[in-house]
Amino acid sequence: MNTAIPKGLSIFDTMLWLNCSRSYIYRLIREGKLELVCRTPPLIDPSSVIGKIGTTFPKVEAVSRSLLDYQVRQDSQNALEV
Repeated sequence: MNTAIPKGLSIFDTMLWLNCSRSYIYRLIREGKLELVCRTPPLIDPSSVIGKIGTTFPKVEAVSRSLLDYQVRQDSQNALEV
C-alpha cells in the first residue's frame, strides 16, 4: 500500500523560522499553537508556522504574506529530502 508522505517542517526548520529553541517548539506543540502533520518523525504544519509568525509579527506577515507562505511551504517539501 502506498501512503503519501506528509509535507511539513522539521523541528529544526521550525526552530529557524521562529528563531527559538527546540524545547519552545515542543511547548508550542503541547499548547496547540503549532500543529503536527506527522508524529514520527515530527513534522509541523506549515500553516501553523505562518500563523505563529503572523501573531508574533503582524506587520511582517501582512506585508510579505505570499512570499512567507511560498518559502515556508518550500522548506516543508524539502524536509524529508535532507
